[in-house]
Amino acid sequence: MQARVERVFLLQMLEQGYQTELLKKIDESLLAKVERLDPPLLLAYLDAHLNEERYYEDWQKIFFELGHIYNKADGHAEKSLPSYTFARQWLQHYGYDLQKRRVTSGELRNKNVWWVTKQ
Repeated sequence: MQARVERVFLLQMLEQGYQTELLKKIDESLLAKVERLDPPLLLAYLDAHLNEERYYEDWQKIFFELGHIYNKADGHAEKSLPSYTFARQWLQHYGYDLQKRRVTSGELRNKNVWWVTKQ
């Protein structure tokens, strides 16, 4: 009987994805006990690079690699880079803000740049 239950669970994991099925099985009372870990690497990096305008894709890569911020709507195994809205919401949770504008001159002419500020 146990083998049948595990087989069904494993098949669901294959179809729906490991994380999706595992989260369905975890009791909410257990999730409430989990302490959220702050990503100190990203926060330290942001403090060192406040108000630094960069091409938006450069900031997306930094958020993805140092903060593990990704597009949650993406169901692929390889997550995609975060959108401006999602990255901004994440940063605001930690006391930062994300700004953007389109550059009209210079090296980044006609490109979107982002920069991080402290709230």
